Amino acid sequence: MKRFFCILIVVLILPMLFACSTNDTKESETEKEMDYKFNAIILEFENGSILVDTEDENVFGEYSVNIGATTKYYDKEGKEIAKEDLKEGDKITVSYNGQVARSLPPQVFAQAIKLR
Repeated sequence: MKRFFCILIVVLILPMLFACSTNDTKESETEKEMDYKFNAIILEFENGSILVDTEDENVFGEYSVNIGATTKYYDKEGKEIAKEDLKEGDKITVSYNGQVARSLPPQVFAQAIKLR
């Protein structure tokens, strides 16, 4: 009788263990595809980054926008331009992956910068 109950418990609990597993790879792929944006004005260029003042109601203050080899730059019509075409005072839209470094000023890594 004890053996029957042990087998019954195993049969009932085992499927519950597999039902609780999550698929982390799907979530991480979805997060990578998400596109976060904010509007800003370029204040100054620094080594490998741009200091901007944000203009969105959900993003406040100055941010350091890190740029790299994979960062794309676009004009108002959406045509690709060179980084050198950006200047202080330009109004831009910064697209990033959603991660913000908690520093002063906060930092994001730009996937794309578009003139507005």
